[in-house]
Order: sequence, then C-alpha cells, then structure tokens
Amino acid sequence: MLIEEADVPAAEPADPGLLDGCAWMAAITFALGGTPLAFMLVAREAGPYGAGLLAVLPLVAFGIGGIGVVAALSILDRVWHRSRPVLRTVAATGALVAATVCLGSIIDGYQAPRLSEEKTGVAIAGICLFVLAAVLAARRSERSGALAFASAWLLLLAVVSYSVWTEMEVEVAWLGPNSIDDSPGQFAFTATRSGEFVVRFGARSCSDGRVIATGHYTHRPDRGSNFGPPMVVELPLDVLPLQDGDLVRACVRDGFAAATRAGEVSMAPSFWERD
Repeated sequence: MLIEEADVPAAEPADPGLLDGCAWMAAITFALGGTPLAFMLVAREAGPYGAGLLAVLPLVAFGIGGIGVVAALSILDRVWHRSRPVLRTVAATGALVAATVCLGSIIDGYQAPRLSEEKTGVAIAGICLFVLAAVLAARRSERSGALAFASAWLLLLAVVSYSVWTEMEVEVAWLGPNSIDDSPGQFAFTATRSGEFVVRFGARSCSDGRVIATGHYTHRPDRGSNFGPPMVVELPLDVLPLQDGDLVRACVRDGFAAATRAGEVSMAPSFWERD
C-alpha cells in the first residue's frame, strides 16, 4: 500500500553567521542615539552649539543604515535558499527599493542644515520602508531584533510628532513708553501660533506675578518669519513709570503647546528679553 507524502512547506533554513545579531546590533545602536534625541526634543534643548545632536545623530544614522543592511542581506538569503513564503520576499524587496529611492533623493539634495518640510516627509517614509523590509525579510533568529528596531522607531516618531505638534515660541517686541501711540507704557509680544495669552507683571514664571491682561492671540505669519503680528498691551498706570528690574511676562497656550517670554527693564526705556 502506497502512502503519498504530505506537501509540507520547506522550513526556513538557519541564518548564516553573517546575519546573526545584525538586527539587534542595529536596534541597540539606534536606541542609544534615539533615546537621548527624544529627551532633547521633549526638553527642546540640544546642548551648547548643538553638541548633543552631533553626538547622537550619527548613532541614529548608523542604526538606520544597519537595519537597511539587515533587510538587504535577509532578502539575498531568502532568494539564495528559495525560502518560503515568496510573497514576503517580493514585498520586502519592493519596500527596500522604495526606501533606497526615498533616502537616496534626500542624500543627493541635502545641503541645508535642516531638511525642508517636504524632504522630512520623504525621509520618514524611507526609514519606515527600511524597517518594513527588514521585518518582512528577517529570519526567525533576526525577526525579534527587527521588531525591536521597529518599536524604537515608532516611539521616536511619536516623540517627534509630539514635539512638532506642541512647538511654540514667544518673543517680546516692546516694553516701555511709546511716543508713536502717545502711551506712557506698553508691552508687545509675538508668537508662532495662535492661543490664549496672559500678561503678568513682576512674574518670574507663568504661575506668579500680577495678571494685567488676558485674551486671544491670533497668529498670521509675516513673510519670511514664523512669528505673527505683535499683540500690544497697555500697562496699567499704577505700575508706571517703569523702573529698572521690572519684569513683564507673556504666557501663551494652545492646547498642549505653551511658551513664555519676558521683558526686563534695564536703563529705561531699554529692556532685555528673559526666559
């Protein structure tokens, strides 16, 4: 009696030594750079002269390059061993090619110290495709490392999105008497987005001092600047004339985004900006 053999899919061959640990190495390198970068973005502090960024960005770049190499080697290994499923290999190859095209266009045209908004989107898409290619093509021994990299990348992307979403700046445009408006004392500030504002006198922070004005600031960006038109607040007569050391602070909030800036009188009618 003949028994037909069941059509059992071939098991994935073991990874060659060249691939062992590569995904984990890329994930750890990326995490070593991405973690402090996330803290810098949340704290909005990159260190003196950007030294912090110069230290961590190479680690982030090496991690991204490493996961790209893992994806390429994993695809080559799958093709060489003709391992199943074939659709995963095809999808990973397409993602790797698309990622290479995206990041290649960034590298070729990257000259400015900061990527433009359009180029930033292309860069993010390219990295996402790199990660997708690695997850699809990685063998069992490397899949956990590829997934760890994907998790670290998603966390960093979430932090970057939060930082951009809550980014706001305030500047003091004027503090003191204004002969044009025939005013004995005015305070003017600008901001990079609309929001509710509070102006405080003698405030070292947004939780102390005397409230002298509240309202809504409407942002309309001027040409060539992210800051909108100044909001002018008349100072009450009982704080005039201004004396050296007097502090007037603007606090602006839009949802989770908030920023503050103060003007301190120094040899009136001159003033200095203060955090």
